[in-house]
Amino acid sequence: MKRQKQFIFSVLLTCWTAFAAFGGAACGSGDASPSSDVSDSGGSEISSSAEPETEEISVLSDRNYENGFGIMGMDSSEGRKNFGYFDYGGSAAAESDSVWQIGQWAGKSNFATEYVETRTQDGGWDYVAGGKHLRVNPETGVLTLGLDASKEYDHPRLSGENWVHNLLEQNFAQPVKVEDCEHIYVKMKFTVDFCERLMTNEEFNPNLHRAQLLWYISFQNLPENSVYDEETGEWSEGRVGDYLWFGVPLYDSNLLRQEESCAFDNGTGQYIYGLDNGWYLNVPIEPGDVNEFTFDILPYVRRGVETIQSRGGLVNVKYENLYFGYMNMGFEVPGTFNIQATFEYLDITYVKK
Repeated sequence: MKRQKQFIFSVLLTCWTAFAAFGGAACGSGDASPSSDVSDSGGSEISSSAEPETEEISVLSDRNYENGFGIMGMDSSEGRKNFGYFDYGGSAAAESDSVWQIGQWAGKSNFATEYVETRTQDGGWDYVAGGKHLRVNPETGVLTLGLDASKEYDHPRLSGENWVHNLLEQNFAQPVKVEDCEHIYVKMKFTVDFCERLMTNEEFNPNLHRAQLLWYISFQNLPENSVYDEETGEWSEGRVGDYLWFGVPLYDSNLLRQEESCAFDNGTGQYIYGLDNGWYLNVPIEPGDVNEFTFDILPYVRRGVETIQSRGGLVNVKYENLYFGYMNMGFEVPGTFNIQATFEYLDITYVKK
């Protein structure tokens, strides 16, 4: 007789907390590479760019960053513990109230302990540690992220070596069930201020070295119950806590356009499904261009699940058991580049069925 195990829905919040400890996608020591193709079809077959017509609910808290930031450690293995805070000269109760965190994996400079804080002329705050940079105005919600990798690497990055990150992250106050949504919109207005390659032609390897501006949202499998069959080694409704990284790519120094993609992420042991950024951006993006979009990603969540399952991932996971409750956005820079971007706003909203 088959021996079986069963997970109950009460694990939902526990699983979500455990998942969040992984931090951003692609935080491991694997190498960055051009996007893996999914198909030759474009995104026009799925209607996803229509403007919302009904009430939207934002999943993000503190969209102007008024409560400051918690700063995580130098290694994603340290989880989501904060080792320091940006509290605007003590005027924000960041240690108790901040919902935003900074992921600063790898590099030489520690944003949590080594930063220099400066008040800007427009009433904002500027934070710098080595090549890591954040500027924010909590009155307007305008935020700038920068990363000068020449101050974070001792040599051009080699294959297998970690790469430096500067990421904005948030766990949502309440995970949202995908099946309850009519639309899920991602929204942003941003400018890549500059991107400079600080490597000679002899040093530069496009398969190893790039500067990427990425946005990830996680969709996690949280069924009410899932039965494990020890003979087949499978869960009836997928393994509780498995998830997909849903990518909304923004900019890549090496690519004029980032095509629809699907790849396994060695760092977290989960799959990444990425959109074609030509579906919502006027590509190629040039530094200095202002980019603004609202895009309904809901149809592509199902497409992402089906694509991953066709490659052997998310076994037996059902679309109706997916929840989204976490995002990260910012720079992953596996090469020696100096890059900066300014965000006038960003948001993730949904419309209930």
